[in-house]
Amino acid sequence: ADVDTKFRTDQAFLTYRYAFRARERSQLGVGVGVGVLPFKFELDVLGTGSNAVTSSGVTSFTGPTASLGVYGRWLLGERWYLESDIRGIAIKVDRIKASVVEGNLAGRYFFSNRFAADLGYGISSIRLTVNPRESGKGFTGRIEYPLQHVRLGLVLTL
Repeated sequence: ADVDTKFRTDQAFLTYRYAFRARERSQLGVGVGVGVLPFKFELDVLGTGSNAVTSSGVTSFTGPTASLGVYGRWLLGERWYLESDIRGIAIKVDRIKASVVEGNLAGRYFFSNRFAADLGYGISSIRLTVNPRESGKGFTGRIEYPLQHVRLGLVLTL
């Protein structure tokens, strides 16, 4: 038999940062992130000696995510900032056990006092374990993967 699998996911998140130490050229603080990870799994099984699909299945699952950590921001010149953060969490809710570790590095250039462009890179390590239900039905298993992203954005400070 020939087995073809596909795994797809996206990430939507929002991060709030609070500086507990703010100086003229640097900031240190805490960051809290919340988001969701929608997963989609596809499986096709081809019979031996045949090109016809003998079995096929699609399962979707959306998992919540959150993280807590620290961040730093440093002024490198008159308008350039470098910032980094690291956040993580491990949690168990009902039959779902998840851990997330996230790290980001970015540069920000201010065109004016309120408007900036942002370019950054981030990586997340995600581990999700879903234990079986008592009925034995539904999605179960373990997912572990790194998720990388590059961000380009515009920033408006108030």
